[in-house]
Amino acid sequence: MVTPINSADDLAKQTEVEYGVLRHGSSMDFFRRSKIAVHQRMWEFMHSKQNVFVDSSREGIRRVRDSKGKYAYLIESTQNDYVNERMPCDTMKVGRNLDAKGYGVATPLGSSIRDSLNLAVLFLKENGDLTKLENKWWYDRSECKIKEKKDANQSELTLDNVAGCFYILIGGLILAMIVALMEFLLKSQMESKRNNISLLDAIRNNVHTSITGGATFAQRLASDSFTTTST
Repeated sequence: MVTPINSADDLAKQTEVEYGVLRHGSSMDFFRRSKIAVHQRMWEFMHSKQNVFVDSSREGIRRVRDSKGKYAYLIESTQNDYVNERMPCDTMKVGRNLDAKGYGVATPLGSSIRDSLNLAVLFLKENGDLTKLENKWWYDRSECKIKEKKDANQSELTLDNVAGCFYILIGGLILAMIVALMEFLLKSQMESKRNNISLLDAIRNNVHTSITGGATFAQRLASDSFTTTST
Protein backbone atom coordinates (compact mmCIF):
# COMPACT_ATOMS: atom_id res chain seq x y z
CA MET A 1 0.00 0.00 0.00
CA VAL A 2 1.38 3.42 -1.01
CA THR A 3 1.55 5.98 1.79
CA PRO A 4 -0.65 9.03 1.05
CA ILE A 5 1.52 12.03 0.17
CA ASN A 6 0.05 15.51 0.57
CA SER A 7 3.13 17.66 1.17
CA ALA A 8 6.91 17.75 1.05
CA ASP A 9 6.96 16.94 4.76
CA ASP A 10 4.97 13.74 4.12
CA LEU A 11 7.43 12.84 1.39
CA ALA A 12 10.44 13.39 3.66
CA LYS A 13 8.99 11.28 6.50
CA GLN A 14 8.71 8.09 4.46
CA THR A 15 10.90 5.92 2.23
CA GLU A 16 8.28 3.86 0.39
CA VAL A 17 7.84 6.46 -2.34
CA GLU A 18 11.13 7.54 -3.88
CA TYR A 19 11.59 11.04 -5.24
CA GLY A 20 14.17 12.83 -7.30
CA VAL A 21 15.03 15.86 -9.41
CA LEU A 22 16.75 16.71 -12.67
CA ARG A 23 20.46 16.05 -12.42
CA HIS A 24 22.46 19.31 -12.33
CA GLY A 25 19.23 21.33 -12.61
CA SER A 26 17.98 24.30 -10.60
CA SER A 27 15.84 22.06 -8.37
CA MET A 28 18.85 19.95 -7.48
CA ASP A 29 20.80 23.09 -6.63
CA PHE A 30 17.86 24.35 -4.54
CA PHE A 31 17.79 21.25 -2.33
CA ARG A 32 21.57 21.13 -2.01
CA ARG A 33 21.74 24.74 -0.78
CA SER A 34 18.54 24.85 1.30
CA LYS A 35 18.82 25.49 5.05
CA ILE A 36 15.29 24.25 5.78
CA ALA A 37 15.29 21.01 7.78
CA VAL A 38 12.69 19.25 5.60
CA HIS A 39 14.56 20.09 2.41
CA GLN A 40 17.85 19.00 3.95
CA ARG A 41 16.37 15.60 4.85
CA MET A 42 15.05 15.25 1.31
CA TRP A 43 18.46 16.12 -0.14
CA GLU A 44 20.18 13.57 2.10
CA PHE A 45 17.74 10.91 0.88
CA MET A 46 18.25 11.79 -2.79
CA HIS A 47 22.01 12.10 -2.41
CA SER A 48 22.19 8.65 -0.81
CA LYS A 49 20.29 7.14 -3.76
CA GLN A 50 21.83 8.40 -6.96
CA ASN A 51 19.35 6.41 -9.03
CA VAL A 52 16.55 8.86 -8.15
CA PHE A 53 18.11 11.58 -10.31
CA VAL A 54 17.11 11.81 -13.97
CA ASP A 55 18.91 13.28 -16.98
CA SER A 56 15.86 15.00 -18.47
CA SER A 57 12.38 16.11 -17.43
CA ARG A 58 10.92 13.78 -20.04
CA GLU A 59 12.63 10.87 -18.29
CA GLY A 60 11.38 12.02 -14.88
CA ILE A 61 7.78 12.31 -16.07
CA ARG A 62 7.94 8.92 -17.76
CA ARG A 63 9.35 7.41 -14.57
CA VAL A 64 6.44 8.83 -12.56
CA ARG A 65 3.95 7.27 -14.96
CA ASP A 66 5.68 3.89 -14.95
CA SER A 67 6.26 3.70 -11.19
CA LYS A 68 2.60 3.15 -10.22
CA GLY A 69 2.80 5.66 -7.40
CA LYS A 70 6.26 4.66 -6.17
CA TYR A 71 8.18 7.66 -7.54
CA ALA A 72 7.65 11.43 -7.35
CA TYR A 73 9.44 13.85 -9.63
CA LEU A 74 10.20 17.29 -8.16
CA ILE A 75 9.87 19.82 -10.95
CA GLU A 76 9.34 23.55 -11.48
CA SER A 77 5.68 24.45 -10.93
CA THR A 78 5.25 26.06 -14.37
CA GLN A 79 6.30 22.92 -16.20
CA ASN A 80 4.39 20.78 -13.71
CA ASP A 81 1.13 22.63 -14.40
CA TYR A 82 1.67 22.32 -18.15
CA VAL A 83 2.38 18.57 -18.05
CA ASN A 84 -0.66 17.93 -15.85
CA GLU A 85 -2.88 19.42 -18.58
CA ARG A 86 -1.55 17.10 -21.29
CA MET A 87 -2.46 13.57 -22.27
CA PRO A 88 -2.63 10.95 -20.91
CA CYS A 89 -3.76 13.08 -17.93
CA ASP A 90 -2.34 10.71 -15.33
CA THR A 91 -0.14 13.10 -13.34
CA MET A 92 -1.00 15.67 -10.71
CA LYS A 93 0.57 18.29 -8.51
CA VAL A 94 0.77 17.45 -4.81
CA GLY A 95 1.02 20.05 -2.06
CA ARG A 96 2.21 23.63 -2.24
CA ASN A 97 5.18 25.01 -4.12
CA LEU A 98 8.43 24.54 -2.23
CA ASP A 99 9.84 27.86 -3.40
CA ALA A 100 8.81 30.99 -5.30
CA LYS A 101 10.99 32.05 -8.20
CA GLY A 102 10.39 33.75 -11.51
CA TYR A 103 11.87 33.33 -14.95
CA GLY A 104 14.23 35.99 -16.26
CA VAL A 105 15.41 37.17 -19.67
CA ALA A 106 19.19 37.44 -19.85
CA THR A 107 20.91 40.31 -21.66
CA PRO A 108 24.59 41.16 -22.11
CA LEU A 109 26.15 43.18 -19.31
CA GLY A 110 25.36 46.86 -19.82
CA SER A 111 22.86 46.18 -22.61
CA SER A 112 20.87 49.21 -23.76
CA ILE A 113 17.64 47.22 -23.98
CA ARG A 114 17.70 45.95 -20.38
CA ASP A 115 15.65 48.78 -18.87
CA SER A 116 13.15 48.78 -21.74
CA LEU A 117 12.78 45.02 -21.45
CA ASN A 118 12.22 45.22 -17.69
CA LEU A 119 9.54 47.88 -18.14
CA ALA A 120 7.82 45.89 -20.87
CA VAL A 121 7.69 42.72 -18.76
CA LEU A 122 6.48 44.71 -15.74
CA PHE A 123 3.73 46.28 -17.85
CA LEU A 124 2.60 42.87 -19.14
CA LYS A 125 2.49 41.53 -15.59
CA GLU A 126 0.58 44.46 -14.09
CA ASN A 127 -1.81 44.57 -17.05
CA GLY A 128 -2.65 40.89 -16.61
CA ASP A 129 -1.36 39.90 -20.05
CA LEU A 130 1.04 37.29 -18.66
CA THR A 131 -1.79 35.62 -16.76
CA LYS A 132 -3.96 35.65 -19.89
CA LEU A 133 -1.17 34.02 -21.90
CA GLU A 134 -0.69 31.36 -19.22
CA ASN A 135 -4.40 30.57 -19.18
CA LYS A 136 -4.48 30.46 -22.98
CA TRP A 137 -1.60 28.01 -23.44
CA TRP A 138 -1.87 26.03 -20.21
CA TYR A 139 -5.55 25.68 -19.33
CA ASP A 140 -7.74 26.88 -22.22
CA ARG A 141 -6.00 24.36 -24.48
CA SER A 142 -5.93 21.65 -21.86
CA GLU A 143 -6.18 18.08 -23.11
CA CYS A 144 -7.65 16.97 -19.80
CA LYS A 145 -11.08 18.62 -19.86
CA ILE A 146 -12.68 15.62 -18.18
CA LYS A 147 -10.58 16.03 -15.05
CA GLU A 148 -12.49 17.29 -12.08
CA LYS A 149 -9.33 18.41 -10.29
CA LYS A 150 -6.16 20.06 -11.50
CA ASP A 151 -4.49 19.83 -8.14
CA ALA A 152 -4.52 17.21 -5.41
CA ASN A 153 -5.31 19.79 -2.73
CA GLN A 154 -7.95 21.74 -4.67
CA SER A 155 -11.67 21.08 -4.28
CA GLU A 156 -14.77 22.77 -5.63
CA LEU A 157 -16.50 25.11 -3.20
CA THR A 158 -20.16 24.10 -3.04
CA LEU A 159 -23.11 24.86 -0.78
CA ASP A 160 -22.39 21.68 1.17
CA ASN A 161 -18.95 23.04 2.09
CA VAL A 162 -20.32 26.24 3.64
CA ALA A 163 -23.68 24.98 4.94
CA GLY A 164 -22.23 24.66 8.44
CA CYS A 165 -21.55 28.41 8.56
CA PHE A 166 -25.19 29.17 7.78
CA TYR A 167 -26.37 26.70 10.41
CA ILE A 168 -24.20 28.42 13.02
CA LEU A 169 -25.49 31.86 12.01
CA ILE A 170 -29.13 30.74 12.11
CA GLY A 171 -28.61 29.02 15.46
CA GLY A 172 -26.96 32.14 16.88
CA LEU A 173 -29.81 34.31 15.60
CA ILE A 174 -32.45 32.07 17.19
CA LEU A 175 -30.54 32.02 20.49
CA ALA A 176 -30.23 35.82 20.45
CA MET A 177 -33.99 36.17 19.86
CA ILE A 178 -34.77 33.82 22.76
CA VAL A 179 -32.44 35.74 25.11
CA ALA A 180 -33.94 39.07 24.01
CA LEU A 181 -37.48 37.76 24.59
CA MET A 182 -36.60 36.48 28.07
CA GLU A 183 -34.98 39.81 28.92
CA PHE A 184 -38.06 41.68 27.65
CA LEU A 185 -40.45 39.53 29.74
CA LEU A 186 -38.26 39.86 32.84
CA LYS A 187 -38.13 43.62 32.46
CA SER A 188 -41.91 43.77 31.98
CA GLN A 189 -42.50 41.64 35.08
CA MET A 190 -40.26 43.86 37.20
CA GLU A 191 -42.01 46.96 35.91
CA SER A 192 -45.46 45.50 36.61
CA LYS A 193 -44.52 44.82 40.23
CA ARG A 194 -42.84 48.18 40.70
CA ASN A 195 -45.76 50.17 39.28
CA ASN A 196 -48.50 47.85 40.57
CA ILE A 197 -49.93 47.10 37.14
CA SER A 198 -50.69 43.85 35.36
CA LEU A 199 -47.99 42.03 33.42
CA LEU A 200 -50.00 42.40 30.21
CA ASP A 201 -50.18 46.19 30.63
CA ALA A 202 -46.45 46.33 31.28
CA ILE A 203 -45.77 44.29 28.12
CA ARG A 204 -48.04 46.55 26.06
CA ASN A 205 -46.34 49.63 27.46
CA ASN A 206 -42.85 48.31 26.66
CA VAL A 207 -43.90 47.28 23.16
CA HIS A 208 -45.36 50.75 22.57
CA THR A 209 -42.21 52.35 23.95
CA SER A 210 -39.97 50.21 21.72
CA ILE A 211 -41.96 51.12 18.62
CA THR A 212 -42.54 54.83 19.23
CA GLY A 213 -39.45 55.59 21.28
CA GLY A 214 -41.57 57.41 23.89
CA ALA A 215 -41.18 57.45 27.66
CA THR A 216 -41.83 54.30 29.66
CA PHE A 217 -44.78 53.93 31.99
CA ALA A 218 -42.56 54.50 35.01
CA GLN A 219 -41.11 57.68 33.48
CA ARG A 220 -44.58 59.02 32.63
CA LEU A 221 -45.81 58.15 36.11
CA ALA A 222 -42.87 59.96 37.70
CA SER A 223 -43.51 62.98 35.47
CA ASP A 224 -47.19 63.06 36.42
CA SER A 225 -46.32 62.81 40.10
CA PHE A 226 -43.84 65.65 39.77
CA THR A 227 -46.42 67.83 38.02
CA THR A 228 -49.05 67.08 40.65
CA THR A 229 -46.66 67.90 43.46
CA SER A 230 -45.67 71.16 41.82
CA THR A 231 -49.30 72.19 41.52
